[in-house]
Amino acid sequence: MASVQTRSFHHDREITWLDQQDSIVGYLDGMRLCIEKLPNRGRALSDDGTVVRFMPRQYKTTVDKVIANPKCPIRTDLNLAKDDAVAFALELPGRVLARREARKAELLSKLSLPDDAAD
Repeated sequence: MASVQTRSFHHDREITWLDQQDSIVGYLDGMRLCIEKLPNRGRALSDDGTVVRFMPRQYKTTVDKVIANPKCPIRTDLNLAKDDAVAFALELPGRVLARREARKAELLSKLSLPDDAAD
């Protein structure tokens, strides 16, 4: 299967996606957005063996190998999976900066002397 490029808008950003056999990959601000196509679950059968319905394909979304939506990591809608990836990529730098500032403040508080010891 040849790779197919598609473009779509998510959260006011245009993303070019490369659709491969087992994943869909896009890039946003240097971060790799990967939507893994999970193996097809087949079909749901009734007790007598007839097909009731086909099970939808599932997608798992990661941004730089971090699961994008830990509360709901598996999606059955491709557009929701793409939205999860872009939203997580947009908020990830803010999260990293907030954690860095919190660690810096914690280290500074550990290094500073108590007020009564300074006298």
